[in-house]
Amino acid sequence: KVYDRQLRVWGVDTQLRLSNASLLLVNATSLLAAETAKNLVLAGVGSLTVVDNTPLSSPTRPASNTNNYLVNAASSSSDSYETYGSALAASLQELNPLVRVHHVCTSASSLSADTLAGATLVAAFGLSTADFDSISRLCRAQSKPYYLGASAGGYAFWFSDLGDEVQYEGDGKEAGKMLSKRFVSLKDALAADWASMPRRMTKGYALLRAVWTTAPELFSTGVVPDVQGVLHALASQPCKETFKPSAENVRAWLNDEVAPFAPECEDIAICSVVGGVLANEVLKSISRKGEPAGNFFFYGQDLVASQGAVEKIGM
Repeated sequence: KVYDRQLRVWGVDTQLRLSNASLLLVNATSLLAAETAKNLVLAGVGSLTVVDNTPLSSPTRPASNTNNYLVNAASSSSDSYETYGSALAASLQELNPLVRVHHVCTSASSLSADTLAGATLVAAFGLSTADFDSISRLCRAQSKPYYLGASAGGYAFWFSDLGDEVQYEGDGKEAGKMLSKRFVSLKDALAADWASMPRRMTKGYALLRAVWTTAPELFSTGVVPDVQGVLHALASQPCKETFKPSAENVRAWLNDEVAPFAPECEDIAICSVVGGVLANEVLKSISRKGEPAGNFFFYGQDLVASQGAVEKIGM
C-alpha cells in the first residue's frame, strides 16, 4: 500500500494534509535544501516547486564539483539539464512519482508575491543574508509560514516563522487540546534584547548575529572577507561570555572548514541530520499536530561538539 508505514505512524488525517500541501523550495545548490526536500518528497508532500536558476556550467559553481548528490545524479545522466534547479527537481521526482515536482527558473532575489501565491509554506536555503531578509519580509507580507536554513563546515542552523498565531493540536498532557503559539519575524529574532534571553542558551545564536552583518555571503558562497571583523562583532555582542564560542574555534572554523572548500563547504553528515530535523518540523507545521519547536535550531553550535539545540528567541 502507498505510504502504509507512515500512515501507521501519523494517521490518515496527517497524510491527507501533507498530500494537499504545496512547498516552495528556494536554492537548489544547497545540500541542506536537498536533504530536507528528499525527506518531504519521500513522506508524500502533494507538490514541491524548486526555485533556482544557477547554471550547472557556472564557472564559480560547476556541477562537477558539487557535493549535492541529488544534483549529481541527474546532471550526470543522459538527460539534458541546464540548471541546478532542473536537475534537483528531476531527482526528487524519481524518488516519488506520486509527488508533483516543478521547477521555476528564477533567482531568490527575484521572488515575487505571484511566485509564493500557491505555496502552503516556503523553505529557503544557503542564501546571502540580504536574500534571507528579503524572503522573510515577502513571506511576512503574504502571511506565509517559512523556514530559512544554511550550513557551512561544522555549523548549521535553521529558523522558522510560522506567523503571529499558529494553531496546533497539543500532545502528551495537552493531547486533544487546540493550542496556539506566536512566532516573530527574522528581523525581530536577530535583534532580540539580550536581557530577555534565558539563563542558558546555545553559542550558535551569538555567532549567527556576528556573521549576519560581517560576512553576508558566507552561507551562499563560503566567502568571509574579514575573519577579524567576525571576531570583533562576536566579541562586541553584549551578552554573557558563555553564550559565545571562543575566538580560537571561530577562526579555525572559518579558516580550516569553510574557506578552503568554498563554495562547497557543506558537510554531508551534518546536512543529513539537520535536514531530517527540519523536515520533521515542516510535517508538524502542515499537520498542525504537536507543538512546533522553537524558532531556531543550531547544530555544532560550539564549533567543537556535534550537538543540536533548539532556541526560542523573541517568542
